[in-house]
Amino acid sequence: MSDLPHEPFMRRAIELAANVPDFPFGAVIVDRTTGEIVAEGWNKTSVNPTWHGEIDAINRLAERGAKINGRQLVLYTTAEPCPMCTGAILWSGIEIVVYGTSIRRLQSLGWRQIDILADEVVRRSPTWKCEVIGGILEHDCSALFQAAKPSQTVPNRTLFDFATAGGWHNVNDDVMGGISEGRCNISDRQTLEFFGNISLENRGGFASVRTVAKELGLALGDTLVVKVRGDGREYSLNLYLKKSKVAFAYRATVPTTKDEWIELKLPLASFEANSFGKPVRGAGPVDPTEINALGFLISDKQAGPFQLEVESIRVQRS
Repeated sequence: MSDLPHEPFMRRAIELAANVPDFPFGAVIVDRTTGEIVAEGWNKTSVNPTWHGEIDAINRLAERGAKINGRQLVLYTTAEPCPMCTGAILWSGIEIVVYGTSIRRLQSLGWRQIDILADEVVRRSPTWKCEVIGGILEHDCSALFQAAKPSQTVPNRTLFDFATAGGWHNVNDDVMGGISEGRCNISDRQTLEFFGNISLENRGGFASVRTVAKELGLALGDTLVVKVRGDGREYSLNLYLKKSKVAFAYRATVPTTKDEWIELKLPLASFEANSFGKPVRGAGPVDPTEINALGFLISDKQAGPFQLEVESIRVQRS
């Protein structure tokens, strides 16, 4: 890990971002052996749509004529690099990149983003070495993009499309002494399959699958749009909060029609607080900024096999 103090260099990137307040992507490249800033850049997509802040900084470094020794360089940028910029960073040999606000946060603010994170680009590039560090002066960087012009925002985005496996896990009634079985996997069709068997023995009767905790970037007025194909049984979509409570979630009903794809629109305002299968009075509406996980649950008090297939989960912004 770099031993440089990250905040001073990120503050410089923020200063550079002010050159184009509507596109506040600023970047600096630092020699970590000396602490010297060797190149700076900011967004110039008004000239060339591929001229992002990171690209500008890398080009300026190349213009110096010196051989680039990426192993001793750190690139600081106000936002997580897009796949194009991450690729440029890898090709430059830069082995450490530090960003302020994340792609997920940009999406939550309505910014158009290719939905591939920098870590994933690095992971899929095994012949290169690059450490990705995020969240440095995140609040300050996010404020830049929140204040930028609204024409860059988009009303809809995909939350989960299941193009890659991972990030989902099972929670069944065995945690309460039951013996129901629920499993999940990503199919060859790139859908989420949730299936298993419900048993009412030992006071059980539920199975669920949920995401790992992460920032989802939801906001007031958002609607979740889910496309599912089921078996005719009734499921629930649950929202889980950062301040977790035992068996607590905000819940909305997901009815299914046997073997038919249906699309459901579930406004966040329609979700109701629920604990141990019962409504929680006085809990109030869900705070979208507190949601950090979601999942599907079956608890319809019917024993037997079940199967739910999910093609996508999208966010529709009002």
